[in-house]
Amino acid sequence: MKRGAWKAVLVLLLGTLIGTVLGQIVGLALPEGPLRGLFLAGVSLGLEEPFTLDLSVLRLTFGLVFRINPMTVAGLLLAAFFVYRVR
Repeated sequence: MKRGAWKAVLVLLLGTLIGTVLGQIVGLALPEGPLRGLFLAGVSLGLEEPFTLDLSVLRLTFGLVFRINPMTVAGLLLAAFFVYRVR
């Protein structure tokens, strides 16, 4: 993998990690209501139930879910700023 591709992977991992932690902290600090639910639950994209391919000899199970909340987007932008602008 080229150096730029590793930076992109690093941005995605750091951003989602930072965003998830910040989203949980902000969600717990908010009073009960729909805004709190948005930060704690977010939006799920992907396969909720795993997809299984059974070939008798081999069984493969696939599943991928992205949980996105407003702080995930902020975390991605923050990580991109630090990786690409700050050296």
